Amino acid sequence: MEHGWADVWPAGAVIVDFRPVYPAGDKPPPILGEKQKPEETAPLDVQLYRELVPVFRDMLQDFQFKIRFETYAPVVSTYGIVHRNARSAVNYVDVISVTDRDLDKQGYSIFENEEIMVEILRWKLAADGRRLNFGPFITDHLAGQGANLTLPVFHANAGGNLLIRPSLPLFKRYFEGKNLKNRNGSFPAKWEEIGYQPPRTRKNVEAEKAAGSS
Repeated sequence: MEHGWADVWPAGAVIVDFRPVYPAGDKPPPILGEKQKPEETAPLDVQLYRELVPVFRDMLQDFQFKIRFETYAPVVSTYGIVHRNARSAVNYVDVISVTDRDLDKQGYSIFENEEIMVEILRWKLAADGRRLNFGPFITDHLAGQGANLTLPVFHANAGGNLLIRPSLPLFKRYFEGKNLKNRNGSFPAKWEEIGYQPPRTRKNVEAEKAAGSS
């Protein structure tokens, strides 16, 4: 077996891929470089959004929105996705985590930042800069979200990936009896080398004994 991440991640990895899905008939935002006129917004139009900021700020009190991907094993590595607490070998990543308690990079409430609120109201949420519809203030303030746990987590790019070791059922389904391939050549897939083996605990040992006696 060979995968396109051979130069980044080891062969035998389980790679979970995240990609945006657009409703049927809806077109994704245009990529920079495509022929289209840049958006022009009159200052008076932006001022209308500024006047709405206090109303929406009140509406967002006690706001909390979280999408978390959890897995059976620690997340080994990620690409294009914020991997918080990576050194603690956590078994999850937050794809989105936004609350009214989050701060901006200056340490003020994220929803108290008028420029960010204007971008939210204008739906300028593609923050990676590769698409036309992105907000420079949101981009700037979320730049350190991996290390700064007071910031919200928001991925506005085209997706990302995470790597975990295969569980025994996944190993038997996808890897058992097959050869893996990397830059050094081809070799047989071995559970002992690529599989996730949870730490041995009393509960694990008792379960193994019960399975052996049955």
